[in-house]
Parts: sequence; structure tokens; C-alpha cells
Amino acid sequence: MNFRTVEENLRQSFRVLASSQPAGEVRETGGVTIASAGVTFQMFNAAFLSAPVASDRELDRRIATAQVHFAARGLAWSYWVCEDWMDKKARRRMSDAFKKRGLYLATVLPGMLAEKLAAPVRELPRLDVRSVGDDETWSAFCDIGAGSYCETLRRDSESEQN
Repeated sequence: MNFRTVEENLRQSFRVLASSQPAGEVRETGGVTIASAGVTFQMFNAAFLSAPVASDRELDRRIATAQVHFAARGLAWSYWVCEDWMDKKARRRMSDAFKKRGLYLATVLPGMLAEKLAAPVRELPRLDVRSVGDDETWSAFCDIGAGSYCETLRRDSESEQN
């Protein structure tokens, strides 16, 4: 699997999210993609590496680029990193480079790719897609998200034990 396919898909999904928000913005600068929804939740104000990183000094510059961008806007933010963009030295020093800028590792997610999707074995139910506009819908949205994350954490925990 080529990491670039998965990595580009992640960055593109954040670009779409950011550009759909009233305060959102998308920027490409010096090997950094900034896709910010302009919201208070740091996950959706994101920076990404978008080109190879040849040194730990170059990594620091790219972290600083995002830090300056988000500080100027007063936004909490996150840096999503695909390690395959970095040379070995930058990868080894990555944790220290981020700590120096006040960032830390929150989670490690696997890249996933489906070469082909199997046809459904039964007719799929119709989806009811609606905006979150009341407490009942908000609660349902939170339940779905929490359930998804809990299942992922359970599987990750089981695989670590094996």
C-alpha cells in the first residue's frame, strides 16, 4: 500500500470540512497543509505535512509554520502526522520537536485502504441524514460517535494484548 493515497485522502477530507465552514480556511505553504474549520475543537483546526521532510530542522520549521498560523487566529489546533513523510532522523526526534512547540502525541491511528468493496449481501436500510438541531438529535449523534470510538479502542486494546 502506498501511504500517499491514504494520507492524501485524510488531508482532502479535512480540506472539504474546513472549506464548508463560515470561518474555515485552507492553506498550502512550504510543505504544510492547514485545513482549519475555525472552531473551538482543536481536532478540526489541523495542520498536516504535505511533502517529504529531510531533517529534524525542517520538521521544526513546519511545526512552527502551523503554530504561527493558529496563534494569530487564537485557535486551538492539532498536527496530523504521517511518519512516512519523514526521514529516519526527523522521525526519531519527532516527539521532542512537537514537545518543544507545546504539542504531544494524542493517538496513533492506522492508515486503512479498501482496494475493493464487496457487494452488499442484503438490501441496505435507507439512511435518514439530518442536521443536529435539537437536544434529542445531539444526544443521538454523541451516542453514535462514542460507540464508534469505544469499539475502536476495544479492538486496539485486544490486539495489543495478543
